[in-house]
Amino acid sequence: MFGIMNGEELITYAGVCVQTNLYHKRHLYVFDLVSDEKYRSMGYGKMMLEYLDDYAKMCMCKNIVLSSNVEREKAHEFYENHGFERKSFIFLKPVS
Repeated sequence: MFGIMNGEELITYAGVCVQTNLYHKRHLYVFDLVSDEKYRSMGYGKMMLEYLDDYAKMCMCKNIVLSSNVEREKAHEFYENHGFERKSFIFLKPVS
């Protein structure tokens, strides 16, 4: 996990792990990318994505992969503006 701090205050957080599977090969999976609301649109998310890109290269990953809730259209626009492409749907089934 990585964070951008302002003193003692966490501004932006990214939870990541390196994974390997048949579809994405070796990739960096971002399971959390969150900026504090009062710091959004100030460049911290972009800064974190740039850091994650460097980290993925260092880890010899082919891609950075993430998922985003279908309702988070501002987040989707942010990701697309930073080079991400919509590639798949994620399906969820509660365990019965």
